[in-house]
Amino acid sequence: MAGVKPTHVFLDISLACNLRCIQCGIHRLSDPPESLDLAQRRRVVRQIAEWDPSIRLVLTGGELLLHRNALWDIAQCCKEHGVYATLSTNGTLVTKRDAEILAASGIRCVVVSLDSHVPATHDRIRGISGTWDRAVQGVRWLVAARDKSANGFSVLTSSILGEHNLHETEELLIWLWSLGIDTTLFQPVQPDFARPHTPGWHKSSPLWPRQTSTMNAGIDNLIRHRRAGMRIFQTPEKFEDMRAYFDAPDGLKESVCASLDGNMMIDITGQVRFCFLMDSLGLPVAGNVRKESLQAIWENRTACEAAMRGCRRGCGAMICHAR
Repeated sequence: MAGVKPTHVFLDISLACNLRCIQCGIHRLSDPPESLDLAQRRRVVRQIAEWDPSIRLVLTGGELLLHRNALWDIAQCCKEHGVYATLSTNGTLVTKRDAEILAASGIRCVVVSLDSHVPATHDRIRGISGTWDRAVQGVRWLVAARDKSANGFSVLTSSILGEHNLHETEELLIWLWSLGIDTTLFQPVQPDFARPHTPGWHKSSPLWPRQTSTMNAGIDNLIRHRRAGMRIFQTPEKFEDMRAYFDAPDGLKESVCASLDGNMMIDITGQVRFCFLMDSLGLPVAGNVRKESLQAIWENRTACEAAMRGCRRGCGAMICHAR
């Protein structure tokens, strides 16, 4: 693997979140005292720029617009050093002014979570009423700022696929495109990453698809539109990996994960992993950005290879892990 570099570095900014999503327990967590400070996060950005500015930085955590000052600081640092950053947000806190700042910042792509074209469905999943209205308004402000800036800033949406929308992917796609977004991406519903992984978790998940025929029809429709040229992020092959995951959530027939080939995940305390679930595979963290450079940690990842190459967890069907 000599000479290979990561394609994405994920950097947690804060675990705080203003929603109570039924598929995610991150709102039950809080930032620990040993969280990275702004200077340490800026150092991560500088290391990416010095190593290879084509590496994309993905700002993650809870809802990062709860910490605007920290977010604007990282965005400015990315702009100064020419690092392309992506922000994931639930969209509910985006103001018109936020959208204008983002469009002119080092954050070149914003991904907003929208799980349904039906307001009540989205609000049920996100745990708070009115979420759909606020998120859609946030998307509209971001699209308007994109059009005004005309500088390559892009606006995407991300939808969790499951029982709530696989039966109406046609309507969902039409609605998403009516918002004027650049592209959309999809994630299959996963277990709650804030809790230990438990086999059979999907049996009690309200978002897990119950009818195989409905799931297959929904996946088929997404593949058909992708092949017809609609700007959907996943390839047909990746949708097939999702189908296999929905068929066998506790263990795929083959590994579909390529996280080791392109990802570094830096958690809130600076610990580095090559997938979000290394700990559950019995693997130690790869290092800490407080003590080692990103490049040194990356070049020492061969110790994880055997366990990660053979992993058949369903999270391999996610965008961040997909082959």
